[in-house]
Amino acid sequence: MTKQGRSLPVFLSVIAGGVSTPLAYAIALAVGRGGDAAYSVWLWFMYPTLLVIAAFLGYRWPSGSWQYGFIAVVVSYIAALIVVPGAGNMLPFEIIAELIYSLPAAYAGRFGANLRNT
Repeated sequence: MTKQGRSLPVFLSVIAGGVSTPLAYAIALAVGRGGDAAYSVWLWFMYPTLLVIAAFLGYRWPSGSWQYGFIAVVVSYIAALIVVPGAGNMLPFEIIAELIYSLPAAYAGRFGANLRNT
């Protein structure tokens, strides 16, 4: 796949990751739970959505498919650092947690690519 052909799925994963955390924060505020509940909303709703998006992107663009979920999770955390107050208080542990969350996301992208190949 050419470099230009891979830019669209990377762009889509950046958009998905960048939208997931602010959306989770907005939902938590809208239901009156406050900003502390944004992590729960992200973990239970946005993270599975990112996994599905990574699997779809891996299915559609199988070359380098593990990157799409990884990028989405990392961008989601960067968005949390920007949007959610108090994010980054325990930065080293949060980075480790995000790397652990990115492993299933990378596998989801690879899983989507494997579905295409079967």
